[in-house]
Amino acid sequence: MRSILTQIATKMVEKILDYFGEGGLADICSNTKPLVDISTEFVLELVTKIIEQVDADFCDSKLRKDMKLLVQQKGVKRTVLLPMGEIQFARTVYKSKETDEYVYPIDAIIGLEERERLSKELCARLIQGAADRSYEKSSKDFASGKVTKQTVKNKIEEVGELAVKSDGKHKKVAKLDIYADEDHVAMQDGSNKQVPLVVVSEGKEADGERQKLINPIAFQGCDMSPETFFDGISAYLREEYDIDNCKIVLHSDGAKRMKKASNSFMNVTYVMDEFHIKKHLKSLCAGEIGRKYALALRTCVECGNKEGMIDIKAKMMADVENYEKTEEKIKKTKAKLREEFTYFINNWETIEQRECGNETGSCTEAQVSHILSERLSRNPMGWGKLGLNRMAMLRVYVCNGGKVSSKDVGKRRNENFELDSKNRRRRKAPPIPKVVELYQEYAQNQIGKIFDGKYDWSVFEKEDNTKGKVTGLKVLMKAYCKAKVVS
Repeated sequence: MRSILTQIATKMVEKILDYFGEGGLADICSNTKPLVDISTEFVLELVTKIIEQVDADFCDSKLRKDMKLLVQQKGVKRTVLLPMGEIQFARTVYKSKETDEYVYPIDAIIGLEERERLSKELCARLIQGAADRSYEKSSKDFASGKVTKQTVKNKIEEVGELAVKSDGKHKKVAKLDIYADEDHVAMQDGSNKQVPLVVVSEGKEADGERQKLINPIAFQGCDMSPETFFDGISAYLREEYDIDNCKIVLHSDGAKRMKKASNSFMNVTYVMDEFHIKKHLKSLCAGEIGRKYALALRTCVECGNKEGMIDIKAKMMADVENYEKTEEKIKKTKAKLREEFTYFINNWETIEQRECGNETGSCTEAQVSHILSERLSRNPMGWGKLGLNRMAMLRVYVCNGGKVSSKDVGKRRNENFELDSKNRRRRKAPPIPKVVELYQEYAQNQIGKIFDGKYDWSVFEKEDNTKGKVTGLKVLMKAYCKAKVVS
């Protein structure tokens, strides 16, 4: 074996010296690619020889005989694409006496799966690369275009759950800012799907003339219910921070789903996102009627004058007929004004908190644009359900500093295939994606700690509370007993 390696190394050195002798040294500072190509060629040859030698050693070993493997054929070729290039090696196929199956031990020894043409390390690079570029561009950059864009897509769909782990330090901070919004993504069936995004930070700090978030961590909620999404965020934050003793401020657009965060965070304060305040105020001040009341509208919002806002609404609604000539335009304008005023009045407390409070400026739209829209919706494209789910997960994981490794590759491969009537592998319909299991584990551990050492009051659940008059006390007792805990 040593002599083979020496021969390969000697050939490589000779080829490099020949390159220098042909004038390569004169241009060495500006063109080193030929040297890289020479090195890569010989490294691939070296890897091939090592694999074939290990295969030969296994064939002659006592281990092979103890495993009751009978040699069936030698020199069976296999081609594998590595990050540095393609190799083709010959190996031996055996037949097991115990299972009566044909096996390729060398494939398992070097970590290759059955019928897999790509190494796991290359798959990891293709997946990581596809987070910020197209499938085709990822193939060109990391596999010299030898992998189809469909293969890159398949590898992303087969990747395991990707989530940044908590250090479990329970850091003590005065306040956490939660920026919540969503991206609107076009689907292949012509519909539009929302992908919620939440970014949590410990505040902001100066970065030259701009500001940046302190220790931001992002979460995506594709195909999750609001309750499940915020429960997962809460579980992570409870591992990372002492959130029971810090102020939590939720910056959002006022959507109903965001208000369900109160079920996951006990001490949350809602603040309207600054972008959406300006967006709806601009819509309200548009047109001849809007320009007439623009100054008064802005003054009411900035000063927190809700009564003044209601008065302006009545004046503008009554003034519509003086500006619009047809019944259709009058009806349309009134509907628009009614919708915009309803938005302001229904979210007045959160708007007032933003305009009159001391909260930091919001950056929800910027986060959505940077983390999700840049890959999911900025360019004209249509996504499938499973592809969107995995790409949203991948984008957030990479944004949080995560790196896809060979251990993450192919974890869901068997889930995506099933055997047909002729025992052939066929790709299944996209499954319903699951929430990140890591955060579910956090939540279960936290629940276990809460209930540890408490008394069990579930015995009281045996009482039939459906009979007789249902009073408020009965409802409270039933809910309390189901909690199975007393402090």
